[in-house]
Amino acid sequence: MRKNNVFRRIAIRYLPWMVVELIAAYVLTSIIVKGSSLISNAIDALLSGQVSGIVSTSFMMQLFLFVGIGFVASLVRDVCASQFSVNIQTQFREEAGRKLVRLEFKYFDKNSSGTILNKLISDIGQAGRFFSETLPDICRILVEAVTIIVSIGKIDGMLVVFIAVGYPVVLVVSHYSSKRMSNLAKNRWKKIDVLNSTAYDNIQGILVGRSFNLMSVMQKKIYKANDEILKFEFIRNRLSAISVIMQNVINWLPNIILATLALMRVLNGSLTVGEMTFFILMLDRIIHPLSELPMLFNDAREIGVSIQRLEELMGQADEPSGDWDGSHYARDCDQVPETVIEFENVNFAYNEGCQVLYNVNFTIKAGKNVAFVGSSGEGKSTIFKLLCGFYKKQSGNYKLYGRNFEDWNLNAARNLYSLVSQNVFLFPESIADNIAYGREGATMEEIKEACRLANIHDFIISLPQQYDTLAGERGTRLSGGERQRISIARAFLKNAPILLLDEPTSAIDVGTEDLIKEAIERISNGKTVITIAHRLSTIENADTILVLSKGQIVESGTNEELLMKKGIYHHLYQVQQKAQEEGKEETLNEII
Repeated sequence: MRKNNVFRRIAIRYLPWMVVELIAAYVLTSIIVKGSSLISNAIDALLSGQVSGIVSTSFMMQLFLFVGIGFVASLVRDVCASQFSVNIQTQFREEAGRKLVRLEFKYFDKNSSGTILNKLISDIGQAGRFFSETLPDICRILVEAVTIIVSIGKIDGMLVVFIAVGYPVVLVVSHYSSKRMSNLAKNRWKKIDVLNSTAYDNIQGILVGRSFNLMSVMQKKIYKANDEILKFEFIRNRLSAISVIMQNVINWLPNIILATLALMRVLNGSLTVGEMTFFILMLDRIIHPLSELPMLFNDAREIGVSIQRLEELMGQADEPSGDWDGSHYARDCDQVPETVIEFENVNFAYNEGCQVLYNVNFTIKAGKNVAFVGSSGEGKSTIFKLLCGFYKKQSGNYKLYGRNFEDWNLNAARNLYSLVSQNVFLFPESIADNIAYGREGATMEEIKEACRLANIHDFIISLPQQYDTLAGERGTRLSGGERQRISIARAFLKNAPILLLDEPTSAIDVGTEDLIKEAIERISNGKTVITIAHRLSTIENADTILVLSKGQIVESGTNEELLMKKGIYHHLYQVQQKAQEEGKEETLNEII
């Protein structure tokens, strides 16, 4: 994983807003100092009997001028702080969203949905708060503190010395307290990831949970994850309470001593009453900011954990992509090479020591219909993932239209594939929008024509809202057959030269299966078709059938050729035929 400081770069991009905010804060603090000094002089004048100086036009004009400048400075400070905050948080979300769609596929295999969502929502909110609130607040407090301390130093240098000695003690205590808080925050976020993942899984598996009466089990998982967080919260809150009490004592103690010291210097004649009043006013202005500083440092420590988690996400490698753009193959059939796909001794493993494919070799010619057969875990879906570039092979060679796949631009390569899967994913948007994802800029008439070809148009127009009907989350408002035909319509709209079929007729009723088969026959016309087969009856007319066993292609040929060999395919075919005669609908995954 490479180091990525994208969030720091974003903060630097919008740094001028914070600089102007700090300048405005300095101006505002200076005005407050000037105003307090004016009041201090007025008190001394009053005590010396110079009442006329207090009510003079010059005095009143200065007072109103300070109020006006202070109002403008305060407005500028707040506007700049708001702009800095909005820009930072917006850019953080955009960068994280942009990164998410470019990540390697294996990142999603290794991290739960709850962890990823937690980073995109909670951690980004925390990181944005650091750069838009915590960091500017720390800088603003330091600017105000320095300005006030300098003004106090002009009256009495000994008071400044005492401040310089007293307040570092506060920061030292804060440092050790915040270090402990940071360690707790790391463990807390890990527990929150588990809770979010558990909640997400429960939502996705609600149908299974209720069907098998597992609601109490699912609830216990939530309780367990929540209890783990609760334990950390108790420790964190207890430590935070102790820290706040200690900081309040340490914060106020120097100020009480300073106020007492100032009073003593008035009594011995070193300070005037007006100067002491000025000092008390300034001390009041400095107490609150400096008392906030340790808590802000604690906050920064906790937020630092979120920033580290986000930098880990942003530092992940993007999908590798070449520069070759062969998308003209999708537009001009005359230029398509005879060999579309070629695997030469391809090996692949998801994890070290757990190899899935061993020296896989096959060639697919343009316009041919090729099917992969094998039980679950033999590598059929893995081959599809390699074809689409979701994963990189470990060794061997994979060529697409005669070019090494590593040379291809990923977007251009994927434009050549249309995927119709048994597990159809639909976005929680309208039916028209879901189909339109097949080709950017498709017109409504083109969408309707694709639906007619996919045998789904009549169903859609029978709905009250027709093409504007919402599909529901993951398409839950539609049946499996309806989702499948919408997926085929999406593939029709894309009109890619290579069609990937992941057994689209599995777990579909007979009536719907006929409609889907008819639609698939239409979409397959003139295409190179690659099928993962669970029902052998669906691939009897395939030009080539490749049989996978233990990650290797052990048999190949037509349906008739493989049956004559009386090997693995023949055995699978016989078992499935017998199951069908007995009225069972068993797939390869069920009979092996």
